[in-house]
Amino acid sequence: MCLGNDVLLAKACNAIGDSYMDSQKWLHAITYYNNARNYKQLAECYYRLEDYKALEAMAAFIPDNDPLLKVITTFPSEPSKYMVFCE
Repeated sequence: MCLGNDVLLAKACNAIGDSYMDSQKWLHAITYYNNARNYKQLAECYYRLEDYKALEAMAAFIPDNDPLLKVITTFPSEPSKYMVFCE
């Protein structure tokens, strides 16, 4: 597991996260992207898992000036409210 603020550790965590993401193992990738503080990739994993509540919670950790914050706060926490079903 990658812990700490070291640049080399962050690169290693991102590389491992990328490997898991390429294999569509989103839950494993989340662990490493979270440790690397790679919010963009972390949001991508949560989106692919359709975990909108986690995206919403993640907004509390993203710096205020990060453009990603504007994107993830537009996702509804309960998407079923906004779905339209066709016959």
